[in-house]
Amino acid sequence: MASKKARLISRFISKGSFKLSKISKKFFKLNQILKCEKPLKCHKKALRPIKKLSNRNKSFLKVSVLLIGALGGLSHLRANECRYWSWSSWSYQDNIESGPNSPTHNSYCLFSSAQGSGTYYLNTLTTYSAGGASFTQKFNGGTLNVGGNIRFGGTGINGGDVGYITGTYDAQTINFNSSHLTTGNSYADGGGATLNFNATNNITINQASFDNSDAGTQKSYMNFKGSNINVSGSSFNDDTDGGFSFSGNNNHSAISFNQTNFNQGTYHFGNSASSSFDNSSFNQGTYHFNSAQSTFENSNFNQGTYNFNDNTSFNNDTFNQGIYSFNTNKVSFSGINTLNSSSPFASLKGSVSFGSDAVFNLNQTLNSNQTYDILTTNGAIQYGVYQSYLWDLINYKGDKAISHVGVGDNTYDVTFDINGQDETLQETFNNQSIITQFLGDDLQQQAQQTYQEDVAHSQNALNNVTSDNTIASNDTSYTQSKNTTVAKDVQGLENTNQKIQQDEQALQGDLDKLKQLANSTTGFNEQAFNQAQKQEQQDEQTLQNDEKTFSNEQEGLKQA
Repeated sequence: MASKKARLISRFISKGSFKLSKISKKFFKLNQILKCEKPLKCHKKALRPIKKLSNRNKSFLKVSVLLIGALGGLSHLRANECRYWSWSSWSYQDNIESGPNSPTHNSYCLFSSAQGSGTYYLNTLTTYSAGGASFTQKFNGGTLNVGGNIRFGGTGINGGDVGYITGTYDAQTINFNSSHLTTGNSYADGGGATLNFNATNNITINQASFDNSDAGTQKSYMNFKGSNINVSGSSFNDDTDGGFSFSGNNNHSAISFNQTNFNQGTYHFGNSASSSFDNSSFNQGTYHFNSAQSTFENSNFNQGTYNFNDNTSFNNDTFNQGIYSFNTNKVSFSGINTLNSSSPFASLKGSVSFGSDAVFNLNQTLNSNQTYDILTTNGAIQYGVYQSYLWDLINYKGDKAISHVGVGDNTYDVTFDINGQDETLQETFNNQSIITQFLGDDLQQQAQQTYQEDVAHSQNALNNVTSDNTIASNDTSYTQSKNTTVAKDVQGLENTNQKIQQDEQALQGDLDKLKQLANSTTGFNEQAFNQAQKQEQQDEQTLQNDEKTFSNEQEGLKQA
């Protein structure tokens, strides 16, 4: 009903039925009341005619007052829930006040004004603009407490107003407690806003949520600037291709987040000595970390684009997909950092260092001979205490290594017990990279089986050695022959027999080495086993060839 009357009044105004200026003079000067700290006391005379008129038609007057406020010097910015009249007691209420119950300083939340020191409260309100508006609220030396549900953008019948709102709140200290701050109107076709919160000292955000809701083509932004910014138990979400920024007042400022979720949008963290993120989650979005030192602990990185600058440290963090860019001076690691997809550290810049408890947990299934680059940098890697046990830097699927063996310069075959199955990685640690290659499953068990097969296969050749030696001994009588051809053949047979004896020793030595490698209790060296097996196969072939020569020579001797 009130809206209908408002539209009727608007038509009368446009037709010249009566002028807004006359209503202002007859009732009261709204701007003067807005500037007064105690409007009811300061304007008792002005309010008397209103009271008389209200008895005749209170609803009409209410719409008139709101219409005057909407059209008279307020940038067409409606605030029907930000500021309202209580018709039963004729008292003035405001959602920004010096106390939660007894207002003594009114600061009109959508219009530019300045207030002195004190504590002010911004509580539940909804405001919107048909054609766009901006305002600045200054609480010089004061504290602004923000709580409740606050929306910059219309709902209901006003949900289609597309005016863009730009608002700035300046105070010495700003606190957000259990507040829900939203931009965008309910029709999702406008009502975008840029909101700036500037604190001379600290901004504290606790158990709060901030949403830039869909506003058609309009992008919304919320910017927080303070000497120190502390955020806990809160969330930020953007559906407008806009975003959020957090910056310090100077390069000594500190920004900290604990148990905070970031969802979509573009985020900037900078102009501060440090930014820290504990138990937090990054979900989609684009993130720019520009503080002198950015620290992440027990946090999750999900799909998104991440840009790290200056110095960065990671402690017990988890990485799930994403695109990562590092323009850093130094990157340091501590705790267990879990890699659930391709490594985010494959293209670092600057030096790299490790704390005494640092571990990379490679938490994905690799295919046979697949290479995985854990870390590559254009600077130098400082291994520190890990220089003597490099293999301990890597866990596989959450498990520590059960054995390792050096196979080259800072290269190790490292075996992990994964659900009762041995899986082996070859790990190479260089001055600028850490690279792994998956060698296979149950390699030592396979080697033991291979050894048994080689023993069985070689046994026939070894058995022939005994037979050949017996034959050579029996043919010694031919050495007495005066036939030079026979004597020569006998000598050749003896030489071949001696060679066979040497082949036997070599082959037996190869088998012994294979057995030792296959049953090693200090770590399986696949490379050494493969080399030993290759040598064993060559020596077995040599023995077989010499036995064949011996057989041919013995047959020739018989014919002679």
